[in-house]
Amino acid sequence: MGEYISVEAAATATGISARTIRFWIVRGKLPATAEQGRKLVRQDDVRQIAAASGRVRGNSNGCPSPESLSANGSAAGSSEDVAREPELFARIRDEWIQPLVVQIAYQAECIGRLEERAAQAEGRADEAAQILAAEQERRKRAEGELDRIRRQAQETALTRLRERASASR
Repeated sequence: MGEYISVEAAATATGISARTIRFWIVRGKLPATAEQGRKLVRQDDVRQIAAASGRVRGNSNGCPSPESLSANGSAAGSSEDVAREPELFARIRDEWIQPLVVQIAYQAECIGRLEERAAQAEGRADEAAQILAAEQERRKRAEGELDRIRRQAQETALTRLRERASASR
């Protein structure tokens, strides 16, 4: 089976996460080719590297072999296996848990920055709303003053017209 398949298809077929497969590609452990912006790998290469690293013991169809499954049906070993094999535990910690801890810490930092920016934006929005309300009030007063001046001007003009009309009589 020398055909190239996508990283996602290889992950599904072998039981290895797509993230691990991409990690192997970046590290140069797994040869890959790029086609239309996607990385393609050979399924056989993924299986060989997985077997060599002890990640998954699978059969020819890409499914874990029955003897590698625990009682709950997962491909991981039992807690006794981990206790007996500190190297396996260290590898799981280093390859799976530690990157997740780093990613969680990064995401928490990003969330903190976003919350801070959201609070700042809310503060600016409150300030803008106060400025807008003050400007609307000022405009309302100015319109009232303008109406008063217009009425006064009309009354003055009307008074002058009346005075001219009475003077011309």
